Formats: sequence, structure tokens, C-alpha cells
Amino acid sequence: MQYSYRVNTAEVLLRGEPRDAMTARHFVRDTLSGWGATDHEDSAVLLVSELVANASLHAKTEVSVCLRRGPGKLRIEVGDRSSRSPMIRKYGPQATTGRGLALVIALAQRWGVQTVGTGKAVWVELDDDAHMVDAPGSA
Repeated sequence: MQYSYRVNTAEVLLRGEPRDAMTARHFVRDTLSGWGATDHEDSAVLLVSELVANASLHAKTEVSVCLRRGPGKLRIEVGDRSSRSPMIRKYGPQATTGRGLALVIALAQRWGVQTVGTGKAVWVELDDDAHMVDAPGSA
């Protein structure tokens, strides 16, 4: 899988297959490690895994993952070519699905959905006011 890196931004395009969540997890870990910004690594990995799995399952299109690093925050955007917005659903305690957005709400400081072309991007932000350091050459 080919990653694209620019100053404070990293992207990868995935096929929209179930195994893409694993690729996205590796992408996030590799990128955050390279940036020296691992404080929220576990939350970021869990969030991207859930968002990519949902996009692959529901949109059935290619899925893009973009990490953006800004002053004190990490933004994760997961895009697909479906215009259907994610919906919070209530399932019984024995259900094996339907908890993804609850997880997003619990872990992210902010989240939302934006229209991108004919599709959408679901985004989440994680704050890290004290520990995000600049990547070499990003000043």
C-alpha cells in the first residue's frame, strides 16, 4: 500500500474491502510514530479502524484515510463515495453491531460528517495540547 506524505498530512487510498481496517491501523501507527505524536495512538487506531470498517461495509466504495496534524490536535478523515451519512442506531445488549458511532462519540473530542464531491468524509479530532511535536522539516 502506498502512503502519501506532506508536511503534517498523510493519506492512503484503500479498496473498500474488509481487510482495509488492518491496513488503516498500520498506516496510523506508522504515521504517528514518524511524527513523534503517539500520545493518542491507541484511540486514533481504534477510531480509524471503526470508521474504515463502517465505510467498507456500508459504502462499498474505495475508502480514503487522511491524517492532519495541527497545533494541539490530530484530525482523522475517512472518506468514501457514498452520500449516505452515518446514523446512530440503538441495538440490544446482545447485538454484535451498531456501536461504532457510540465509540466515536466516546473517544473523539469532536467529530462530524462533511460532503466531499459526490461522497462524504467522516472526521474526528483528538486534542493533544502539550505533546504534539513537529516532524523533522515541518517548521
